[in-house]
Amino acid sequence: SSRRFLGFLVMAAASTMPALPATAAEVTYLPYAEPTLLAHNVVSFEGETVQGLYHGEGKVQFSNGARYEGEFSHGLMHGKGKYTWPDGVVYTGTLTDNTVSGTGTMTWPDTSRYEGDVWMGLRHGQGAFASAGSKTVYTGQWVKGQRTGKGRLVYADGSVYVGQWHQNQRQGKGTITYSSGNSYTGAWHHNVRHGHGEMNWLSPKETYVGGWQDGKQHGRGRHTWLAERSAESLFVRHNCYDGEWQHGQRHGEGTYYYATGAQYTGGWQCDKKHGKAVHVFDNGYSWDCSFEDDVATTPIPEQATLSWWIDTSRVDPEPTPYAQAQLDNVLCRHVALFRRLYRAASHLGVAADEPSVLNRLQLHQLWLGARMWELGVTVCALDRLIASDDADDIHAPSDQFLFPDFVHVLLRVAKSLFAKTHSESKRPLADCLRDLVLGRLDSVVWPEQTGGPFEAHGVTASFAQFYALYAEQRSQLAGDSTVLARRALVACADLGLVIQAVANVDPVAACDKRGLSLPVQGYSPAMPSTVLQHLCEINPTLCNGDECFLDVEVSLLEFMTFLLSVVSVPPPQAAEQADQAGAAVADADGELAGELLPEQVESDATEAAEGEVGSADAAEQESRESPGNSGQDKE
Repeated sequence: SSRRFLGFLVMAAASTMPALPATAAEVTYLPYAEPTLLAHNVVSFEGETVQGLYHGEGKVQFSNGARYEGEFSHGLMHGKGKYTWPDGVVYTGTLTDNTVSGTGTMTWPDTSRYEGDVWMGLRHGQGAFASAGSKTVYTGQWVKGQRTGKGRLVYADGSVYVGQWHQNQRQGKGTITYSSGNSYTGAWHHNVRHGHGEMNWLSPKETYVGGWQDGKQHGRGRHTWLAERSAESLFVRHNCYDGEWQHGQRHGEGTYYYATGAQYTGGWQCDKKHGKAVHVFDNGYSWDCSFEDDVATTPIPEQATLSWWIDTSRVDPEPTPYAQAQLDNVLCRHVALFRRLYRAASHLGVAADEPSVLNRLQLHQLWLGARMWELGVTVCALDRLIASDDADDIHAPSDQFLFPDFVHVLLRVAKSLFAKTHSESKRPLADCLRDLVLGRLDSVVWPEQTGGPFEAHGVTASFAQFYALYAEQRSQLAGDSTVLARRALVACADLGLVIQAVANVDPVAACDKRGLSLPVQGYSPAMPSTVLQHLCEINPTLCNGDECFLDVEVSLLEFMTFLLSVVSVPPPQAAEQADQAGAAVADADGELAGELLPEQVESDATEAAEGEVGSADAAEQESRESPGNSGQDKE
């Protein structure tokens, strides 16, 4: 820009000369005219003149290849015009007294473009520049060709900075929103975060407010790791560190607040606990301790361990001191995860801020979300693993588990599933629990909060009664009655549940087409093939490639989810077809009930099924008549 500006001054001086050959008289009349300079710089001129001066509209060609077309005034380029430099840069706009000063547009050969104020051939004032090379767009203030003042820059990847600039660098107060969604608001110096500011990360959700130096956390600051929660929750605790930082690491004195309620206050070195500290456990016990490289050099007191208030002897009656210490370490390390799992499961179908206790149905959802079927165990089998000797019904959905009971359940399951290795030797309970945590519990997938069995408030007892009609005793344990997959399909047929989109599909023919070996028993022509697909999606142990195993146990939760997933009321235009399907199911009910249901419960099953269908029809009719409250009625 500076070289172009100096060259432009030379060419601008030449433009004050007359375009015609100068005579002696003219030279005398115009004492500032120099014929030799004119002949050297101006190659040609076309346009209007007044008293030998360029005045009005005209075109001028300079010896170095530059050219100008536009307005002249008293021998000077002045007014609106178009100036083209030898390198192809073009300015279109206003000129003042032989200088590119005013407001206009500059374009470059690579299609870069500037629109705004200029001064002496430089971007100066307010303007917008779009760079073709870097794919950036800047809109804001300029000083002598550099971004200085307030402005907004959009980067090629979609990141946006809005704030103060100085000599083409972010400096002062500003906000940047990165393409990832992360954002920073605060002080800048030489293009990096420097000073006081706030940074927010989206994935994982974190936030930091405090000092920065050379783009890293430095000085005093507070970093919070935000916990995932439902939108309506108001009270959720997060992991948080409030203290000193050095070059992006916790270093110095600081306090770490755990989501469980525990906290550590003391020394830090390179992101690790180091030095003397006070640790307050979530049970309220305070411990004066010392750490070195994140490892406690002071023995952990018995009152601080979970085993102090969780009776691990019920699972491991006679552990060695070393095995007990290992178990205490694993429990303390993962207690925050256990609490998050307990809270998430116990609040399924419950408002996020209401106190709740985990029940068996919610525990079943935890097992499903942890994909326990991949270990070759069903939800019903897990109930047998954790059953107590005095239980009246080991599958009762209303059974509740306090947090210590929940941890005890995890220990029982871990020992049962991971107690043996390939060498058939007994593994320590701590290793079993670690395998359960790292392999399953740290990646639980929770269901959608709409439309599932946990949203069907008040009907769990009805489903449990209907489930019992199709259940059979499996063992000598009290209440160990479960439903097989084939019986769940029979229940679906008995209720006459159909899906309109595939109501004409013959399920037996459709299953044969898929290569599935299925018994005809328990099916009616009205049942669509997708009903089986729904059941396989809910309980993946049913299907293995092209084979389907219908003698797999189905828990009450899976039974509820299955029936709710296939329930659909046909639209009015399909009413006739639905009636025909219902009639077909009714015709088959006699044979199915006589063959598959005990005689003593046949009439009860029919009455229960009719009652359930009648209730569903009434609720659906009410929802159609009350569109203003359709959500509540549907629920």
